[in-house]
Amino acid sequence: MSVPNQLKLSMVNRPYPGQATSGDWPFFYARGDDLLLGLVDSLGHGAPAHAFSMQIRGFLDAHWHAELPRLIDELHVAVRGGLGAAICLAHVTLGLGVLRCVGIGNVHASALGSINRRFVSRDGVLGLHYRTPMVQEARLARGDKIIVASDGMQERLFRQCGLTEASRSPDSLVQHLLCHYGKSHDDASCLVFEF
Repeated sequence: MSVPNQLKLSMVNRPYPGQATSGDWPFFYARGDDLLLGLVDSLGHGAPAHAFSMQIRGFLDAHWHAELPRLIDELHVAVRGGLGAAICLAHVTLGLGVLRCVGIGNVHASALGSINRRFVSRDGVLGLHYRTPMVQEARLARGDKIIVASDGMQERLFRQCGLTEASRSPDSLVQHLLCHYGKSHDDASCLVFEF
Protein backbone atom coordinates (compact mmCIF):
# COMPACT_ATOMS: atom_id res chain seq x y z
CA MET A 1 0.00 0.00 0.00
CA SER A 2 1.79 3.13 -1.15
CA VAL A 3 1.37 6.34 0.82
CA PRO A 4 0.20 9.42 -1.12
CA ASN A 5 2.86 12.17 -1.14
CA GLN A 6 0.75 14.62 0.88
CA LEU A 7 0.32 12.17 3.80
CA LYS A 8 3.03 11.87 6.43
CA LEU A 9 2.45 8.24 7.35
CA SER A 10 4.57 5.15 7.87
CA MET A 11 3.95 1.53 8.90
CA VAL A 12 6.02 -1.48 9.99
CA ASN A 13 4.94 -5.10 10.30
CA ARG A 14 7.34 -7.81 11.50
CA PRO A 15 6.08 -11.42 11.51
CA TYR A 16 6.49 -13.82 14.42
CA PRO A 17 10.02 -15.32 14.26
CA GLY A 18 10.14 -18.19 11.79
CA GLN A 19 6.92 -17.18 10.02
CA ALA A 20 6.78 -15.80 6.48
CA THR A 21 3.56 -13.83 7.06
CA SER A 22 2.02 -11.85 9.89
CA GLY A 23 -1.44 -11.86 11.44
CA ASP A 24 -1.03 -8.13 12.01
CA TRP A 25 -2.16 -5.75 9.30
CA PRO A 26 -1.57 -1.98 9.67
CA PHE A 27 -3.49 -0.01 7.05
CA PHE A 28 -4.93 3.27 5.88
CA TYR A 29 -7.59 4.44 3.45
CA ALA A 30 -7.72 8.02 2.14
CA ARG A 31 -10.23 9.87 0.00
CA GLY A 32 -10.75 13.62 -0.09
CA ASP A 33 -10.88 14.94 3.47
CA ASP A 34 -11.28 11.47 5.03
CA LEU A 35 -8.45 9.34 6.36
CA LEU A 36 -8.99 6.01 8.10
CA LEU A 37 -6.01 4.58 9.96
CA GLY A 38 -6.10 1.19 11.56
CA LEU A 39 -4.50 -2.01 12.65
CA VAL A 40 -5.84 -5.56 12.78
CA ASP A 41 -4.19 -8.24 14.95
CA SER A 42 -5.71 -11.63 14.14
CA LEU A 43 -5.43 -14.34 16.79
CA GLY A 44 -2.46 -16.63 16.34
CA HIS A 45 0.42 -16.34 13.91
CA GLY A 46 1.49 -17.30 10.43
CA ALA A 47 -0.67 -18.23 7.45
CA PRO A 48 -4.04 -18.77 9.24
CA ALA A 49 -3.83 -15.42 11.07
CA HIS A 50 -2.68 -13.67 7.89
CA ALA A 51 -5.58 -15.16 5.92
CA PHE A 52 -8.08 -13.92 8.52
CA SER A 53 -6.56 -10.41 8.42
CA MET A 54 -6.92 -10.46 4.63
CA GLN A 55 -10.58 -11.46 5.01
CA ILE A 56 -11.02 -8.35 7.16
CA ARG A 57 -9.15 -6.34 4.53
CA GLY A 58 -11.58 -7.51 1.85
CA PHE A 59 -14.49 -6.18 3.88
CA LEU A 60 -12.79 -2.87 4.71
CA ASP A 61 -11.77 -2.29 1.09
CA ALA A 62 -15.47 -2.05 0.25
CA HIS A 63 -16.88 -0.44 3.42
CA TRP A 64 -14.15 1.66 5.09
CA HIS A 65 -16.03 4.95 4.62
CA ALA A 66 -18.92 3.95 6.97
CA GLU A 67 -19.34 5.55 10.43
CA LEU A 68 -17.04 3.83 12.94
CA PRO A 69 -19.61 2.10 15.20
CA ARG A 70 -21.54 0.80 12.19
CA LEU A 71 -18.31 -0.28 10.49
CA ILE A 72 -17.20 -2.30 13.54
CA ASP A 73 -20.64 -3.91 13.93
CA GLU A 74 -20.93 -4.87 10.26
CA LEU A 75 -17.35 -6.14 10.15
CA HIS A 76 -18.01 -8.24 13.27
CA VAL A 77 -20.99 -9.90 11.54
CA ALA A 78 -19.04 -10.41 8.30
CA VAL A 79 -16.19 -12.32 10.02
CA ARG A 80 -18.21 -14.07 12.73
CA GLY A 81 -17.05 -17.61 13.38
CA GLY A 82 -13.49 -17.03 12.12
CA LEU A 83 -10.30 -16.87 14.17
CA GLY A 84 -11.15 -13.53 15.74
CA ALA A 85 -9.06 -10.39 15.91
CA ALA A 86 -8.29 -7.22 17.80
CA ILE A 87 -8.80 -4.00 15.83
CA CYS A 88 -8.33 -0.27 16.21
CA LEU A 89 -9.78 2.27 13.78
CA ALA A 90 -8.94 5.98 13.80
CA HIS A 91 -10.81 8.32 11.47
CA VAL A 92 -9.28 11.75 10.81
CA THR A 93 -11.22 14.56 9.15
CA LEU A 94 -8.17 16.24 7.67
CA GLY A 95 -9.62 19.73 7.10
CA LEU A 96 -10.90 20.01 10.68
CA GLY A 97 -8.27 18.03 12.56
CA VAL A 98 -10.94 15.91 14.22
CA LEU A 99 -9.89 12.42 15.28
CA ARG A 100 -12.44 9.73 16.15
CA CYS A 101 -11.10 6.44 17.47
CA VAL A 102 -12.60 3.06 18.37
CA GLY A 103 -10.93 -0.20 19.36
CA ILE A 104 -11.75 -3.79 20.26
CA GLY A 105 -9.19 -5.94 22.07
CA ASN A 106 -5.49 -5.34 22.60
CA VAL A 107 -4.65 -3.03 19.69
CA HIS A 108 -4.26 0.53 20.93
CA ALA A 109 -3.87 4.09 19.68
CA SER A 110 -2.45 7.23 21.20
CA ALA A 111 -1.95 10.87 20.24
CA LEU A 112 1.40 12.50 20.87
CA GLY A 113 2.26 16.19 20.63
CA SER A 114 -0.09 19.04 21.57
CA ILE A 115 -2.24 16.40 23.27
CA ASN A 116 -0.87 13.30 24.93
CA ARG A 117 -3.70 10.83 25.13
CA ARG A 118 -4.16 7.10 24.95
CA PHE A 119 -7.41 5.86 23.48
CA VAL A 120 -9.14 3.00 25.28
CA SER A 121 -10.10 -0.18 23.45
CA ARG A 122 -13.08 -2.21 24.62
CA ASP A 123 -12.59 -5.78 25.82
CA GLY A 124 -13.49 -8.47 23.33
CA VAL A 125 -12.58 -10.19 20.09
CA LEU A 126 -13.86 -9.05 16.71
CA GLY A 127 -15.87 -11.88 15.12
CA LEU A 128 -16.47 -13.60 18.47
CA HIS A 129 -17.73 -11.21 21.17
CA TYR A 130 -17.20 -7.66 22.38
CA ARG A 131 -18.80 -4.88 24.36
CA THR A 132 -20.43 -1.95 22.55
CA PRO A 133 -17.65 0.08 20.91
CA MET A 134 -16.87 3.44 22.49
CA VAL A 135 -15.99 6.24 20.07
CA GLN A 136 -13.49 8.72 21.50
CA GLU A 137 -12.74 12.12 19.97
CA ALA A 138 -9.80 14.52 20.01
CA ARG A 139 -8.77 17.67 18.16
CA LEU A 140 -5.38 17.51 16.44
CA ALA A 141 -2.86 20.31 15.92
CA ARG A 142 -0.26 20.41 13.13
CA GLY A 143 2.63 18.11 13.94
CA ASP A 144 0.65 15.83 16.27
CA LYS A 145 1.37 12.14 15.80
CA ILE A 146 -1.14 9.30 15.95
CA ILE A 147 0.40 5.95 16.92
CA VAL A 148 -1.52 2.68 16.46
CA ALA A 149 0.22 -0.46 17.73
CA SER A 150 -0.50 -4.17 18.10
CA ASP A 151 0.10 -6.11 21.31
CA GLY A 152 3.37 -7.24 19.74
CA MET A 153 4.64 -3.84 20.86
CA GLN A 154 5.38 -3.47 24.58
CA GLU A 155 2.73 -1.62 26.58
CA ARG A 156 5.35 0.77 27.99
CA LEU A 157 5.59 2.36 24.53
CA PHE A 158 2.50 4.43 25.39
CA ARG A 159 3.93 5.59 28.73
CA GLN A 160 7.44 6.37 27.58
CA CYS A 161 6.94 8.22 24.31
CA GLY A 162 7.42 11.94 24.79
CA LEU A 163 8.71 15.09 23.10
CA THR A 164 11.82 13.41 21.70
CA GLU A 165 9.71 10.82 19.89
CA ALA A 166 7.16 13.44 18.83
CA SER A 167 9.90 15.32 16.96
CA ARG A 168 10.79 12.30 14.79
CA SER A 169 9.42 11.81 11.28
CA PRO A 170 6.87 8.98 10.91
CA ASP A 171 9.47 6.85 9.05
CA SER A 172 12.02 7.34 11.82
CA LEU A 173 9.48 6.86 14.60
CA VAL A 174 8.05 3.53 13.40
CA GLN A 175 11.56 2.10 13.13
CA HIS A 176 12.48 3.46 16.57
CA LEU A 177 9.31 1.97 18.11
CA LEU A 178 9.84 -1.44 16.50
CA CYS A 179 13.49 -1.53 17.58
CA HIS A 180 12.88 -0.45 21.19
CA TYR A 181 9.41 -1.86 21.93
CA GLY A 182 8.80 -4.74 19.51
CA LYS A 183 8.40 -8.09 21.27
CA SER A 184 10.62 -10.88 19.96
CA HIS A 185 7.93 -13.56 20.52
CA ASP A 186 4.97 -12.10 18.61
CA ASP A 187 3.95 -10.41 15.38
CA ALA A 188 4.84 -6.75 15.94
CA SER A 189 3.42 -3.83 14.01
CA CYS A 190 2.66 -0.16 14.29
CA LEU A 191 1.55 2.79 12.25
CA VAL A 192 2.44 6.47 12.72
CA PHE A 193 0.58 9.36 11.12
CA GLU A 194 1.64 13.00 11.47
CA PHE A 195 -1.19 15.51 11.14
